[in-house]
Amino acid sequence: MKDTIRKILREECKSEVNEYYTDPYLTTDPEDKWSSLEKDIESCIYPILKKHVNDFGDGSYGVINAMYDVLDKMFPKV
Repeated sequence: MKDTIRKILREECKSEVNEYYTDPYLTTDPEDKWSSLEKDIESCIYPILKKHVNDFGDGSYGVINAMYDVLDKMFPKV
């Protein structure tokens, strides 16, 4: 299941972020880095939450917790 979530995260984020950066209207907005990051994350997370809301028992909190576990294993701790 974690591999499936990892794959979905990669696909959703890649398509949403690429779509954002190829639109010249969106990329010319002088937005601060935190707002930009928030929008990118939001565009990736909400479709995943909707898709898996019933899979992890606690609704969206269960999905977020599962995503945290997946992300925690994707990046080594320093």
